[in-house]
Amino acid sequence: MKIADFLKLDYPIHLSPITDEAGMYWRAMFPDLPGCEAFGDTPEEALSKATGSKIAWIESAYEDGDQMPFPSSARSGKFLLRLSPDLHETLAGQATERGMSLNAHVAYLLAKRTTEEDTLNIMSQIKESIQAIKANVDLPHRIPHFHCEYSFSKGFGYSDLFQPIPRSGAYSSHSTPRKKEELSTRAHK
Repeated sequence: MKIADFLKLDYPIHLSPITDEAGMYWRAMFPDLPGCEAFGDTPEEALSKATGSKIAWIESAYEDGDQMPFPSSARSGKFLLRLSPDLHETLAGQATERGMSLNAHVAYLLAKRTTEEDTLNIMSQIKESIQAIKANVDLPHRIPHFHCEYSFSKGFGYSDLFQPIPRSGAYSSHSTPRKKEELSTRAHK
């Protein structure tokens, strides 16, 4: 096969959000092309940069005489979806406003929704675990209590970190187990 043939192949691409010390950004990667990935502040930017990365990766590997991988056959990344004309028009309008193709916009919406659902499921499991622990354990009054919330626009936020629990006169400043009723009276912001 010639290099032009490899450039025409439809390699699957994975789009995922990343949050680390640098902030929140997006990664687009080609699992069939090791190390071929691109990053962007938005999904659109990551996908746009990924196309250039794919071309550069294939050209470099081909020129170096490396074994050229073919796209994985597990999923093509394509499927036919029937929509109502109104929904089709709405999505096409949104894609145009974002400067994206309709396919890229729908892929972005699906990836975003899947990520949000995964995050909500994880947060729900954490909350249930914390509630189970609180229900079964008398906590010392010096253990810090905090409120954790997640906003899809801002990420995780913590408030009331290490704020002391009000003491009654019956307890000293060292770790003394408190009754569950006293712990539940603490007001959260």
